[in-house]
Amino acid sequence: MFLLPGSPDNFLLVGFKNGALKPLTGQTVGHVAAQRGTSPADTIIDLVIEDDSRVGAVFHMMSEDNVRREIGLPWVSFGSDAASLATEGVFLESSLHPRAYGNVARLLGRYVRDERADLARRGGTSSGGAAGAEPEA
Repeated sequence: MFLLPGSPDNFLLVGFKNGALKPLTGQTVGHVAAQRGTSPADTIIDLVIEDDSRVGAVFHMMSEDNVRREIGLPWVSFGSDAASLATEGVFLESSLHPRAYGNVARLLGRYVRDERADLARRGGTSSGGAAGAEPEA
């Protein structure tokens, strides 16, 4: 996964168990590597060792042009790829993947409201509809 984002600046750190590392949440591997004066690869290894755990990360690998083209395709679905947790109490002490609560807010906010994306080609399916499903009457 290290090479797939194309740049350490497309590799966002989002989850640590070690409280001393939590201030790095939201920074990129490129930024942290520059701060530490180490290579991105060494920085990743060091962070995993320091956290004594798996480090949560978001990889930005899809171009905006590709997203814009594909959101209107009828076989593309929108959803979540993480567990949803309560937004109160101890759950506020750790970071979640940005799509833990779904990606529909970004779809509707950025692409439909702000960029006026035309989702009519989706055949009438909702974001909760099965990919490629026939529209309901």
